[in-house]
Amino acid sequence: MARVTGVPISFLLARGQSIKVLFQLLRKAKQKNLVLPNVKQAGSEQGTYEGTTVLEARAGFYEKPIATIDFASLYPSIMMAYNLCYCTLVTPEDVRKLNLPPESVNKTPSGEIFVKSNLQKVYCF
Repeated sequence: MARVTGVPISFLLARGQSIKVLFQLLRKAKQKNLVLPNVKQAGSEQGTYEGTTVLEARAGFYEKPIATIDFASLYPSIMMAYNLCYCTLVTPEDVRKLNLPPESVNKTPSGEIFVKSNLQKVYCF
């Protein structure tokens, strides 16, 4: 994983998922002679990020099924399934300018628009 994402092995053990994505973005940007802005997170003095809550398991016998969710693999799966990536993101202006038909884009519930894989395949995974 360290070789694929470009992060030190210690980062894999001590940091979250986003550092792997950031390192891949940095690598791709360097290949294309681009730079990424250094943006501080809102509401944070040091730019730290707090991850998810992990509940302790309670040992015992359960008659009804217990659902477990592994977001580390869920997010990439959803992103790949719907071609969601910084490289497939387009603005509404781009959609109009390129005359993209509705069937060639995915619109998220929050309003972002991504082109489907027949126009631009996700390459950051």
